Amino acid sequence: MADAPPPLHITLAASSMSSLVSRVACHPLDTIKSKMQATSRGSVTTCIADTLKKEGARGFYRGLGAATIIGVPAGALYFTSYEAFKRRLGDGPASHLLAGVGAEAVACIVFVPVDVVKERCQVHGYTSSYECFRTVLKKEGVQALYRGYGPTLYSFGAFSGLYWAFYEQLRPSGTVSFSAAL
Repeated sequence: MADAPPPLHITLAASSMSSLVSRVACHPLDTIKSKMQATSRGSVTTCIADTLKKEGARGFYRGLGAATIIGVPAGALYFTSYEAFKRRLGDGPASHLLAGVGAEAVACIVFVPVDVVKERCQVHGYTSSYECFRTVLKKEGVQALYRGYGPTLYSFGAFSGLYWAFYEQLRPSGTVSFSAAL
C-alpha cells in the first residue's frame, strides 16, 4: 500500500525552507553567471576577482533580497501547485506532465518579475532590490517585469513537465525497466 501524500501545508513548509537554504547558498554562483552573461568578463576567476575588488563580498549577494523575499514563496508555490495539480489530475505520466507544466505556469507569475529584478540588480548595481523594482515600474511599467514570461514558461514548463513525468515513473522502484515499455 502506498503512503498517503503529506498535507499541502507540510509540502509548503518543506519547500519554503528548501528554497531559502538553496537560494542563499547558491546566489553567489548565480551572480557570477549573470555578470558573465551580461558583460564581456573573461573567466570565472576574473569575474570573482573583479567583483571582490569593486564591490567586496556583498557584490555576490546583490539581488538576494528579491530572490528570497518573493523567490522563496515562488518555489513553495511551485511545489505546492504541483502537488495540488497532481491530486486533481490523478496518477500517470500525462497527468504528471500536465501538473508540472501547470505548476510552472503558476510559479512563473511570481518568479519571472523576481528574476528580472534579481538579474538587473546583479548586473546594473542597484543599491537594493526595492530601488530596482521601483525604477523598472516607473520607467518601463509592469510589462517590463513580465518580459520573457512566455519563453520562460515554454522552456521551464517543458522541462518541468518532462521532469515530473519521468521522475514519478522512475521513483517507485528506483530502477528503470525498458522491457516494460517495449
